[in-house]
Amino acid sequence: HQRPDGTYEYEFINLAEARSDNPKHNVLLQDRDVLAVYRQDEARFTPEPTFNIQGEVVSPGVYIRGKGMRLSDAVALAGGLKPGASAMVLVARARSSNATPPIQSEYSPATKTFSPDPEIEEGDLITIQGRGDYREKPAVVTVSGAVNNPGPIILNGPRVRLTDIVKQAGGLRPEAFPEGAEFYRNPITLATKDQKQIADIISKLSDLLNESQYRRELARSDIERLRAAGIAARSSTQLNIPGVPTSSDPGLSAAATAQGTTNLFNRELVSAPRTLTQEDLQPKGNVAINLAAAMQKPGGEDDIVLLDGDNIIIPEKPTTVQVIGAVFHPRGVLHRAGMKLNYYIEQCGGYAPDAAKDRVLVVRLGGGLTPINKVKSFLPGDLILVPTQVLAAKLSTRNSDIDNIFRNITNTSVILLVAKKLLGL
Repeated sequence: HQRPDGTYEYEFINLAEARSDNPKHNVLLQDRDVLAVYRQDEARFTPEPTFNIQGEVVSPGVYIRGKGMRLSDAVALAGGLKPGASAMVLVARARSSNATPPIQSEYSPATKTFSPDPEIEEGDLITIQGRGDYREKPAVVTVSGAVNNPGPIILNGPRVRLTDIVKQAGGLRPEAFPEGAEFYRNPITLATKDQKQIADIISKLSDLLNESQYRRELARSDIERLRAAGIAARSSTQLNIPGVPTSSDPGLSAAATAQGTTNLFNRELVSAPRTLTQEDLQPKGNVAINLAAAMQKPGGEDDIVLLDGDNIIIPEKPTTVQVIGAVFHPRGVLHRAGMKLNYYIEQCGGYAPDAAKDRVLVVRLGGGLTPINKVKSFLPGDLILVPTQVLAAKLSTRNSDIDNIFRNITNTSVILLVAKKLLGL
């Protein structure tokens, strides 16, 4: 009722009682009254007629519940169970107490029935977990090189180790060189999603810091050049600028000075910062392993567990010792047991005039840089590095960084290539 003073008053009536002429409900209607008659679904809470099914079914999602629908009907509507589904199915009721446990039902593959097979209600959540021992496809690793039976090998179980696979490959051949074994793994498995996000953050932070440092160095360079130009201007000594001829002619000298100043301030004296790319920060597929140690101690920390897609390459034993650097003829020299450094140097024509004879290094597979005075004997595959005097000074400042690089390389040819590229030999 809307009163003359603008206020409202409500009366809740029962139409059935009003039709029976009950005066409490058969009220007198007045001008401007509003009579609202609701449908039954508007007068009480009615949940949506849907249910949710998640987990190991073909088409998980939200579905319209049918009248009298049971668990078996709901699973069939979702396309049925996947092959990796477990036998246990849970049905959690909506609008129930937190202490109400879900209904547990067990699926029988033999009879293709659920026990029990409860009726589905509005808002139910059905979950079907998977089996941990189920695999979608066989896991395979590849072994190539100096083994008796190279090729693809199926992983029989979740904990197959490196030595197990070598046995399944027929074992190592006599000419095998396990110290130089190479191992490749899919890079996707080497980093989690969070690690990849962190790598992206590191890349952006590195670029920001490098750019800030670059600008500071440019400013410092400009100040130094201005200071040098000021000192030269106050000096009675002529300022000689590379690439600009000097002359006693004042006009030509002024022009030369102007051009030289322009050239001087256009010259880039500060190197641009290196930008870290996603490729620089993401793990590579080449993983350092120690097959020789794994073969000596099966099940130890070097006997790693393999994953689907792993690739193992076992090379043949090398027969030479590589000599590079400040010698007259850098080359590979046939390895001879017991021979000392001088033998290998002589086979390469001797030391070059600028050789740092007291700074000779040996690079061994997985061993990094070793000073010559700590090498008792040479092994096939060793690389003798004879640095120049200039290179020896460079190595002394970056020894640990370069050492770490070589420690992670297990291939003789790659060591030789990296040494030449990294050290400019």
